[in-house]
Amino acid sequence: MLLVACSILLSFLFHRMDITRNTKKDRNKTVFGRIFVISIVIVVSGLIVGAWNGLLISAIGVHLLIPSISALLMNLILKKHSKKSHK
Repeated sequence: MLLVACSILLSFLFHRMDITRNTKKDRNKTVFGRIFVISIVIVVSGLIVGAWNGLLISAIGVHLLIPSISALLMNLILKKHSKKSHK
C-alpha cells in the first residue's frame, strides 16, 4: 500500500514538473511505463521458471506491477483534469 501511495505522489510530482517546464516529453510514461514493461517480463519469467523460485520471482514482479499501474492511471486522470481546466 505504501508503494502505491509513493508512486501516486511521484506521478503527481512528475506531472507538475512537466507542466512547469512545458515539455512535450511525458516523464510519467517514461518512468512508470518502463517499470510496467520490466515487471511484466519478470512475472512471465517467474512463470517460466516455475516451482518456489518462480513464485518468488513472480511476487517481485507483482510488487513492481501494481504501483506502476496505479501511477499510470493517476497520470491519465491528471492529464484529463488538466486539459479540462485549461479549456
